[in-house]
Amino acid sequence: MTVETPDFLKKGINKFKKGLIKDSIECFKKVLEINPLDKDTWNLLIKAYLTENNLKEAIKYLEFLKIKNPANLFIWNYLGNFYLEIKKMKKSIQSYKKLIDLDPSNVGFWRLLLKTYIRSKYYEDGIKYFLNLSHMKKNKGNFNICFIIGKLYYKQKSFDDAIKSFKKAITLKRKYTEAWKSLGKIYRDKKELKKSLACFNEVLKYDKENSHIWFNIGFCEWLNGDWRSSIEALSKSTSLEPNYIKAWEYLALAYRNLTDAYIKQKSSGKIKEFVNKSIEVLNNQLQIQPLNINTWYNLGYMYRVRKEKGDQEKAKECSERIKLIKKNKKKIKKIKKKPKNDVKIKETGNNNEKNSKKNENVTTHDLKKIQNKKITK
Repeated sequence: MTVETPDFLKKGINKFKKGLIKDSIECFKKVLEINPLDKDTWNLLIKAYLTENNLKEAIKYLEFLKIKNPANLFIWNYLGNFYLEIKKMKKSIQSYKKLIDLDPSNVGFWRLLLKTYIRSKYYEDGIKYFLNLSHMKKNKGNFNICFIIGKLYYKQKSFDDAIKSFKKAITLKRKYTEAWKSLGKIYRDKKELKKSLACFNEVLKYDKENSHIWFNIGFCEWLNGDWRSSIEALSKSTSLEPNYIKAWEYLALAYRNLTDAYIKQKSSGKIKEFVNKSIEVLNNQLQIQPLNINTWYNLGYMYRVRKEKGDQEKAKECSERIKLIKKNKKKIKKIKKKPKNDVKIKETGNNNEKNSKKNENVTTHDLKKIQNKKITK
């Protein structure tokens, strides 16, 4: 680093802090002219461009730089990322391929390209590219490439080929939890639930505190109709991640299904036990999703099943809550469907603006009332 570099860097940081983003960009560019491999300055420059929300200008500058510095990894990495953001998928893929040409065994770069192939849905091209990459001497027997090819086959819905790739990755690395998890998901999609559960349980050997794996086990058991096992796994998932909405949803459904099964058997003791537990789970879910209509409906149903003192009133409150949520959702949709009102406000003056704000405030106020109101105990 030359003597001038720190001065430009300090100036650029100071300009950035003062909100003089364009000036800071020019300072950071001067630093990179002197030291094109300064990672910190690259990050500052990109941050400045993002603050200005000017990706096109950033791309223009990077395209200019790549001619001078064709072997600079930072340039190709950022080009791939920015082209992906503006949805120029082919250019993003070309940039990441160039990045891999410069460093063919960098797994991080492979993952970036995989992400682009998945977002662009060019699965076939991705499979061909990574198959060719796997034949390179350095990459032969690499479990990461097998996994990436498996992911692309999975997205393409070529499940049998995906299974072969994931199994090969696991053969090369037994404790490859990501491959076990992906294999479990494929077997679940194929309705081969025993195999799916075996894969997810394999992950638990190496990662017992993974809330997503416990959810997947609970979901498989739910699909199996084994409500008790589903409840056990989903309860573990929610204990590890209390805001895991999907886990709470299926946990509530598992309790409801188990309750319905005991209702058919006319087992009154069991009904009460699981109704109480179901009500507890549904109330926990409403702490995270206070506007979920299905949850309010199921809570009302459970109160009607339990039939304790005050339960009928609570069930009615649930029904009222559902009506209020539906009513306010309609109001919000109406407000969202009227973008032309903003133009009319400017043309006709303050009256329309006041009325528009009034309607919007009523809706917001009503929704807050729904969220904050508690069911009487």
